[in-house]
Amino acid sequence: MTHGSDTNEEISYLLNLTVKGEKAVVLVDVMYPVTAFISDAPANLHDVIVTVVSPDNVRQGVILMMNNTSLTRWT
Repeated sequence: MTHGSDTNEEISYLLNLTVKGEKAVVLVDVMYPVTAFISDAPANLHDVIVTVVSPDNVRQGVILMMNNTSLTRWT
């Protein structure tokens, strides 16, 4: 799903209310597209993969990742 960054908080909250399970749902934000010279997309994708496979994030709900930071945890 693609959407603007201005709706990430609302989407995170909605997903937290509707998606249940032990696995984390991780949303990723990028400031510059992968085609840009200074793209942050590859680093953000790496951070999401590391977050998803981490056992520390079991049952953490929805996590919003951006700039190597976990911005939102609706627990």
